[in-house]
Amino acid sequence: VAVPVFRGLPHEPATTNISPALLRVLGVVCGDGHLSQNGKRVSIYTTSEQDAISMATDLESLGYKVGVGKRQRKEHYRPEIHLYVNS
Repeated sequence: VAVPVFRGLPHEPATTNISPALLRVLGVVCGDGHLSQNGKRVSIYTTSEQDAISMATDLESLGYKVGVGKRQRKEHYRPEIHLYVNS
């Protein structure tokens, strides 16, 4: 079967100015996050204190009030930190 090779579209630089904090939050939510079933809460889970502080700072810089929860897991596991924002 002869099929022409698709070469893609030419690169165009971005014309919008997207916040680096927003890009970081979107990346984390896509990987370790959760959107509630009703769509009114975004949750992020981590076991790293430094990551939790960094994410909370980014969310606050975007104008969100961040809630924090922490739970102890099984023995020999680090505690899980739950960051969440409501709409």
